[in-house]
Amino acid sequence: MNNNIYFNRKKTFVLNLWGQYQGREKDVGGCSSSRYRMDMEVRCLLYGKRLAIGLSCQNMIASHTDYRVDAETSSYLFDWSPFRVLNLSVSYRFGKRINMKHNKFGINTERL
Repeated sequence: MNNNIYFNRKKTFVLNLWGQYQGREKDVGGCSSSRYRMDMEVRCLLYGKRLAIGLSCQNMIASHTDYRVDAETSSYLFDWSPFRVLNLSVSYRFGKRINMKHNKFGINTERL
């Protein structure tokens, strides 16, 4: 899942949600439990969309994960908890936009 939600018509205030789910897996070496995670970012564009200020949280909703490996004489359990990361970003775009003409090359044209 990857969604952008715009809160105004100029698209200067954006919420981005990203999520992932992976079901339980079983293979030759062992098995792992199902897991999920969700990331979120809020971004505000200012000064004609040149200045971007963002706040993001990775793994804000994440599941506990384990993986069990079964060998002939023993079994191992790898167990870990999710880490959560909070980021603050500020970026500024200098210069002006360049309008470039794209050349169309392909199978139907003389040049490939």
